[in-house]
Amino acid sequence: SLTNRMWEVLLGIALHQHGISDEQLLDYLVRDGGGFGLSALRSHVSRLRSVVPVSETPYRLLVSYSLDVIELRKAVAAGELRRGLAFLRGPLLPDSTAEGVRELRADLEAELTQAALIADDAEVVYALAGQFADDLRLWERALDLLPAGDGRRAIAAARVRRLTAEYLN
Repeated sequence: SLTNRMWEVLLGIALHQHGISDEQLLDYLVRDGGGFGLSALRSHVSRLRSVVPVSETPYRLLVSYSLDVIELRKAVAAGELRRGLAFLRGPLLPDSTAEGVRELRADLEAELTQAALIADDAEVVYALAGQFADDLRLWERALDLLPAGDGRRAIAAARVRRLTAEYLN
């Protein structure tokens, strides 16, 4: 029952296990203020406290938690892309326009794409190509890795042809 902004605030706090100040959290959400100030932020944190225990500033969660995005990044850094995929449930807060969330979403996509491009696991690369459906490089890599006779090769080849045609036009 959290609003989009409350999810953004919660994520910003959860990403900073050692605490985050109001100013840092505000900067995470809106780089230039953008009509959202400290009093609005504090109001959202106050409402969030009715659902999740959050300390006074610097804000930190007062419960044990794990965060899929952190576990995903750990798995990718360890070269365990298949394990990392278990934490990927789609784009991070897909409706969020908060600057910090948008940057993190873009960083995650770039990190996963780069990891997949050097991976030799056809299953993982194909799964990520499906997740990031318009990434020609991933579909090409999936096509390279999928064995002959695998029905998914037809899908990968069709995507490569379509995306190549789009990029050329």
